[in-house]
Amino acid sequence: MRIVIDMQAVQLADCSDHVARHTLSLVKAMVRNRGPHQIILALSGLLHGRIEAIRSEFNGLLPAQAIRLWNAPGPLHTAELQSRARQIRAAFLCSLRPDVLHIPGMADSLGDEAITDIGTLTEHFPVTVTLHGSLSPDMASRHPDKRADLLRASALLGVSRPACAQAVEYLAIPAQRITCLVEPLGASMALPAMPHRSKAQTMWDGLQQARMRANLRSRFQTRDELQLQQHAWDAVAQHMLGIFEQQVQQFKLSRPHSLPPSHADHVAVQQRPVLALVSPLPPVRSGIADYTAMLLPALAQHYQVIPIIAQQEVDAQWAQAHGPLRNIDWLRANAHSVDRVVYQVGNSPYHQHMLELVQEIPGIVVLHDFYLSSLLAWLETEAGQGPCWSRALHTSHGVAALQLRGHDLDAARRHYPANLPVLQHALGIIVHSEHSRQLARHWYGPDFANDWAVIPLVRTPPTPTSRAQARQSLGLSDDDFLVCSFGFLDSTKLNHRLLQAWLASGMDGQARCHLVFVGQNHPGEYGQQLEQTIASAGDGAARIRITGFASPEQYQSYLAAADLAVQLRTGSRGETSAAVLDCLSHGLPLIANAHGSLAEIPTDTAWLLPDEFDDQALTQALQTLYTDAAHRQRIAAQAAAFCAREHTPQPCAQRYAQFIEQIDWSSTCGHAASLARTLARQNTQPIEPAQALQLSIDLASSLPLAQPQRRLFVDVTATVRNDLKTGIQRVVRAILKALIDAPPPGHRIEPVQLHSSDDHSSVTGYRTALDWWGRSHGLNLPPALDDAIDPVAGDQLLILDFNGGLVVQAEQAGIYAELRQRGIPIHCVVYDLLPVQMPEVFPPGQFGFGDWLATTVRIADRIACISRAVADDLTHWCHHSGIPRPAPLAIGHFHLGADVDNSVPTRGLPDNAPATLAQMAAMPTFLMVGTIEPRKGYPQVIEAFTQLWNEGLQANLVIVGHEGWRGLPEDMRRDIPATISRLTHHPEQGQRLHWLAGISDEYLDTLYANSTCLIAASKGEGFGLPLIEAAQHGLPLLVRDLPVFREIAAGHASYFSGHEPEALAAAIRAWLAQHANAQHPRADALPYLTWQASTQQLLAAIGIEASTRANLNDDTP
Repeated sequence: MRIVIDMQAVQLADCSDHVARHTLSLVKAMVRNRGPHQIILALSGLLHGRIEAIRSEFNGLLPAQAIRLWNAPGPLHTAELQSRARQIRAAFLCSLRPDVLHIPGMADSLGDEAITDIGTLTEHFPVTVTLHGSLSPDMASRHPDKRADLLRASALLGVSRPACAQAVEYLAIPAQRITCLVEPLGASMALPAMPHRSKAQTMWDGLQQARMRANLRSRFQTRDELQLQQHAWDAVAQHMLGIFEQQVQQFKLSRPHSLPPSHADHVAVQQRPVLALVSPLPPVRSGIADYTAMLLPALAQHYQVIPIIAQQEVDAQWAQAHGPLRNIDWLRANAHSVDRVVYQVGNSPYHQHMLELVQEIPGIVVLHDFYLSSLLAWLETEAGQGPCWSRALHTSHGVAALQLRGHDLDAARRHYPANLPVLQHALGIIVHSEHSRQLARHWYGPDFANDWAVIPLVRTPPTPTSRAQARQSLGLSDDDFLVCSFGFLDSTKLNHRLLQAWLASGMDGQARCHLVFVGQNHPGEYGQQLEQTIASAGDGAARIRITGFASPEQYQSYLAAADLAVQLRTGSRGETSAAVLDCLSHGLPLIANAHGSLAEIPTDTAWLLPDEFDDQALTQALQTLYTDAAHRQRIAAQAAAFCAREHTPQPCAQRYAQFIEQIDWSSTCGHAASLARTLARQNTQPIEPAQALQLSIDLASSLPLAQPQRRLFVDVTATVRNDLKTGIQRVVRAILKALIDAPPPGHRIEPVQLHSSDDHSSVTGYRTALDWWGRSHGLNLPPALDDAIDPVAGDQLLILDFNGGLVVQAEQAGIYAELRQRGIPIHCVVYDLLPVQMPEVFPPGQFGFGDWLATTVRIADRIACISRAVADDLTHWCHHSGIPRPAPLAIGHFHLGADVDNSVPTRGLPDNAPATLAQMAAMPTFLMVGTIEPRKGYPQVIEAFTQLWNEGLQANLVIVGHEGWRGLPEDMRRDIPATISRLTHHPEQGQRLHWLAGISDEYLDTLYANSTCLIAASKGEGFGLPLIEAAQHGLPLLVRDLPVFREIAAGHASYFSGHEPEALAAAIRAWLAQHANAQHPRADALPYLTWQASTQQLLAAIGIEASTRANLNDDTP
């Protein structure tokens, strides 16, 4: 049972404390006692003041996605705005698909911005209301509609006898309509007598006796009293849950049909709704055009059908018989006067106009082909219609589909359906087979196609045709045995398998046996191979034919003349074979294999082979049906009867009408575009552009498009804007790649970026980062794929990058507050706190780092630090910062990975690399890796080596790193200018001192492999990735004694202290002595993580690691 609770009584700041407090306690008790039931809390965006506080109250009790938000243009100072808000709220509540809706405090004065109407909601599900005893005597006169609306409730539940009495006295509600509950504190009486004493009453009486014994209210603040209070609320909640179960059961018994009686009789001949039927029509060479022509006369018995076409050629005789044909422009201009819209959608250019039209004018989609990728690929790559296929791939399947499209166009077209945009905007979906629903569940989840209708493909009863005349027209005698396979020849039709079985059966040697492929041959290599096989068949080759394109008359002649049909398939893309149904309806014995929709053919109507059959099975079927005429006649008769029963136009049109009316009744309850059309019709005056935009935003957020997977939006803003290929950017690339390669179950990964205004003065929101992602992976993708994101409840945001001031701007713009209100958890990665811990080694003013850190702590639900040391530092900082938060901050940590190949590495070695590597091989080489900035300790290392060189030490110092802070004025760059000057003018530069800036990951990997020891002299780090990378190559470590280095390297490194060159020089001498005797600590056994393992640790730190699809859906509609 799914229970939706309208929480406006708790949201209102000016509502009675009594109502808000008791409602909150009761809802919490229901959540605690929900058992297998789902509970969803519905919040109003018009009452935004307490949304965050309510979410905090249920933190740990309900997942964030179980608290949902609706919104409408406000404030509600006009009747028109109030009406819009009512309709949006009703549609939102219906979209949650509750089994029961509960509205606490509906009868109380909740303020002008509260919308608590019941209206017609009870046509969709039972609605219960709690009465809290805060009514005023003049309630009925001040709110005359309140009583009528309350009487629509399925059940009225009083929290106390005074509350029930008030409703009877002030609103004249019959007492028998009200069920009295108990109230743990402040009530004056227990539940009324019941046939059997309930646990709720027993608990309540115990509490009343305890209060009577107490005498002093202060004594009720003890832990025992609070525990008793909670137990009492639990008992009330259990009682209410029992009432909900009864209401749901009664509702189901009272509604044996899905439509209410008022709507079930809506489709009558005298009041037929106007239905726009968007489809190709004859003489277009399209199976869907023929299908629509068959269906339309029967559908016209239920609707005033207006065919909508986008073709130039028209069959005048057909049009005269079936009414005027209209074009797309007519539909756009007259959509307001059309009651229903049906789209016949297929995977060919005849349907290209429907892809956008269904978004503009929503309707029922009849999905003839589950895969729409061929149409979309043609539109993008050949018809020049922009990146419509790439966008559909991304919307439907995420960046993995774009990746395949960037490497192999044809493979992406074959593999991915790319149909989600059409499915999302449809009011309802009709398919012709269960196979299509199975495909939807495979691609979009087990519940995605639950509401789809399966209506058989229409076939008109065949016109009686003389078999003798048909055979005469085809040059066949009466005793010839004719086997046909109908349709375009292709490898997916397995025509070559039929040909092989025919040749193996011996029937090719029978003078009266003929095999005819009725259709156009494949124009490529496959067709040539078929023709070569036929030519090599000897004497039997003359009795094997490929007709080429068959006219309708020729097609019908072969159906009438054939003795047996063979229709085989593989690689189904969700289509239903019209040729198979033609064979069955003509009573033509059929051999088929159980692939795709063919598996649904009743076994007594055809010889059904396994999906993956062998040639011998097909050969046996041919031989048996050739020799057993009785068997042929038996399955032929069953086939004809089956088609007459299931596939003729009248029963199919009846099922169409039932489904269309069901969708029309429910479509404004849960579909944004449909509700928008309804609201537009109601406008008495033109709506201002700004108001229209706000209404669109509110509709889209309240009634979001269906998302088959939860999305983890990964913020990579700084890397998109300036990918330095090192440091944090390297981590960002590696983790994003690991997430995309292996997303957590039930999730899809979306790289996103903060978008700034044109003048860069403010941040306007998040957009996808697909253009950058494609470029960084060398993918051949069209440009301009980035678009604004549309997060919905259940999605999450991971700020993986260090975005500095942009995060502060985004918070100031309200971006994170809006995400949090909508139930989008926000997780952040913190790499270190060094700018606030060691300001002297960073630019003056910390570059806003303190503001960024404070903002991150305010907005984040969870923070993952890159080491335990950083997590400890952050915990300490938060404890002393006093930053207010609505809920405790969860701080965890993870370690970085070190497999360079999985960090999207850069490639290439410079021309002087061999010479440098030769110099390194001549003597011991100490390697330093990191950006040249004050905290890295470069001056100490350079001067230490200068001393050692002056003493005669033969050793190299190789420094790999960019010059840091290059965009700052010289006076803000601390000691960087001096360090750079010392490096570039050092007498050993190019001899024993080598500074390599801007090198590739490949070159760095080579340097690790050819060095003697890594020196890490940094004064502070968040992790120390070079230590791990060096250890992978067995490179010994000489590192500063920092807590984070101890955490990472433990006993696998040598440590030094002190900040003077002499201290480090002494440590180097000591290390060289140990190394000479093989007594130095070995780093080759240092444990390290792959980037995939690092990413799993990160997911665990932000609470996603156990998010399987099953438990994700526990509290989500």
